[in-house]
Amino acid sequence: MEPADIINPFIYNRPLPPALFVGREDIIRRCRSRLAGSVRNNLAISGEQGMGKTSLLRYLMHLAQEKQWGQPHTRNIFLYLDCQTIKEFTPTHFWQRVLELLKETQYGPTLLERIDALSGQPEIDTLDIGRLLKWLSREGFTVVLMLDSFTRIVKIGAAETSPDVVGYFLAGLRALTNLPEGALTMLTATRQHLDLECYDIVKDRPDSKFYNNFHFESLPLFTANEIEALLAQALRPYPHITFGQNETNFLQRMAGAHPGLLQMAGFHLFEARSQGPLNPQAYKQVVETFKGEADHHYFPSFWGNSSPLEQTLLILIILAPLSENSAWSLDITPQEIQHLFQKYERNLDDLVKRGLITRVGEIYQIFSVVFAWWIAQEIATKSEAKLAHDYQALEVESLRRAWQTFINLAPHLTLDRQAQGLVKRKRSTRPKMFSAPPFSSTGPLLGVLESRYELQKEVGRGTSGVVYRAFDTRLNRTVAIKWLDSPLAMATVDSRHRLLEEARVTCQLDHRHIVTVYDVIETNDQIYLVMEYLEGQTLAHLLKEKKRLSLEQIITLIEQATAALDFAHKQGIIHRDIKPANLIITAHGLKLTDFGIAKIIKDSHSSESTGLKGTPLYMSPEQIDEKPLDGRSDLFSLAMVAFEMLSGVVPWSGTSEFDLMSNIVKIPPLSLVDLNVPLATDFEPVFQKALAKNPDDRYQRGAHFVEALKTAVASPPSSEAKATKTETREIKRQKRAAASSSLDETYNLPSIRELLIAAFDDDELNAHLSIKIERLWRNWSRSHSQVGVN
Repeated sequence: MEPADIINPFIYNRPLPPALFVGREDIIRRCRSRLAGSVRNNLAISGEQGMGKTSLLRYLMHLAQEKQWGQPHTRNIFLYLDCQTIKEFTPTHFWQRVLELLKETQYGPTLLERIDALSGQPEIDTLDIGRLLKWLSREGFTVVLMLDSFTRIVKIGAAETSPDVVGYFLAGLRALTNLPEGALTMLTATRQHLDLECYDIVKDRPDSKFYNNFHFESLPLFTANEIEALLAQALRPYPHITFGQNETNFLQRMAGAHPGLLQMAGFHLFEARSQGPLNPQAYKQVVETFKGEADHHYFPSFWGNSSPLEQTLLILIILAPLSENSAWSLDITPQEIQHLFQKYERNLDDLVKRGLITRVGEIYQIFSVVFAWWIAQEIATKSEAKLAHDYQALEVESLRRAWQTFINLAPHLTLDRQAQGLVKRKRSTRPKMFSAPPFSSTGPLLGVLESRYELQKEVGRGTSGVVYRAFDTRLNRTVAIKWLDSPLAMATVDSRHRLLEEARVTCQLDHRHIVTVYDVIETNDQIYLVMEYLEGQTLAHLLKEKKRLSLEQIITLIEQATAALDFAHKQGIIHRDIKPANLIITAHGLKLTDFGIAKIIKDSHSSESTGLKGTPLYMSPEQIDEKPLDGRSDLFSLAMVAFEMLSGVVPWSGTSEFDLMSNIVKIPPLSLVDLNVPLATDFEPVFQKALAKNPDDRYQRGAHFVEALKTAVASPPSSEAKATKTETREIKRQKRAAASSSLDETYNLPSIRELLIAAFDDDELNAHLSIKIERLWRNWSRSHSQVGVN
């Protein structure tokens, strides 16, 4: 078989087709008895990401329909609903989706008529659905409603509406499952147990708990037989490509017995194996590829969905075998670790049920050695300020000590060549040139910083410093290092302390759309920020190329930027220098950088809350006036950036920096109607509000600004708006024509600029003409000075 004819048989990051489903026989048997027995029960299936919840639901539906599960004279109608597809939850929206699915079953014209009648109602409630279910029951039908990603309804639905709305909705669902003759049976799929997902919603309700009449099933890790069956089925079409015991062991060290990760690891190992026999380099490449994808799809979720105590227990499991090695000299003993395991046995059992750890006798292990390695790197790359927030709330001293021990140990842990386990990293053989780079008058030269970071190349230079690409020899990764050029801040002990405080603030910001700052280094009277290295381009560079961006791209970038700003503002941190050069566009989305002049807003009326820091072109009026700032100043600056992306120009201009700042403070922005912008009349009120002089008149959160932009894009232009737009353009055209005429007639007058500005009381027009007027004034002055006119 030619390589081009080989199709990789492993499937991951999407549900398995029913024909390829393997394993879970015991769970399927129990589900059948609940769904097809004389006494039906609702089922609540739970499991971590990738455990196969969606694949199981679809396989159960396929199996039930194929084998006609159910009692004699009863037909099951299986309805599968992925709750993630409900864009905005309300009970009516939910039932409309269910009715759409029911309509697709095509069970006769009478049913279709009833569905159409219900769908036409402005609101659909439990009583309406109950009447339909009773009618179906009399006709010999039972509805089996399979609700995948049910967390979307419980948690996100409660946030979009209210906990009370969701509470009443769940009570109504439960009442429907109690209808006579078993008219409705439900299956739900959630990450946590259904009772944990719903507890906060139903705990204070007087009626019975929603989950009381559910039978619970947790999806565990695969058994050895299930792993064998998965591999055998996948490789059956390719007898010339086999996984021997070495390959199977290698897969399990990477993925453990996790179904989704086994498919992922198998996919990449099959790709390598189809090219020929595996060598050490091929194994290494498979591990790196697998870890990169698991880092993107799985591991952060496993870690982030764990409580601080559960995270500590995972760390202790990694430390346990290392603590028995006297060469490590750890600050926690094997006896202390075993005592903690006994004390928190129930919590460890929960981790076993989630599939994150395994237990053999009294020995606990992380389910995947690559996940253990990922945890070590996650800890090693975070600043101590971020980590302290994770563990300092733990009440038990030995748990906090375990964290501190692992923080010191994590940078020295790595995988061996074939992923046999975590081992101590060899000392770097890279030469140590000097402890800090030498300096020129314009910044540091290339060299080694702190005996760890090799400065390789200057990649950027701005008003606040110089950015270098560097190599972290301890963690074997590329980073960006920014040298802060702030001699004034270094002048006194007090100002030095303030700059260091502002720099360390950046380490508290942990958000997908904010550049991660790993560390702050102070050495030889200089300050450096160690940051993640990004491949991409700045928005400033993109605007230089394209001038204007598409509406879709603008909405996407602004939505990501506002998400970052809203997050920072909740931490009490403002940016102060929002501009296109600080918005970096990568393959994975936008990143907001350069919080180097941000600070915690301790006292909005103190002298430290003021001070002109930022780029004047994008400053807010209150920043120009050196008034106390809050997050609304950042949103004003971002609105100016959005205006530029939309129109190709900034909303204010000036002949000098002073003139520009004066215009921002005193006059309205340019009108989008005059700039030939798509949907200008719809966007105009949005930007009038976003660029209001008074912060109280603006959008108070970035999310509100984004919502207004989306509404403007979605709303069709009215005839009145079109007429207004035409009228406004005509008025502006007439004024510009009059202005041009005045320019021609008064070209020989020294008072040209004053006469023109006095001639028009339209501030917006003045702003529009200011550049042209100033250019003519300079030309007039130059020409008359050459002929001796004073």
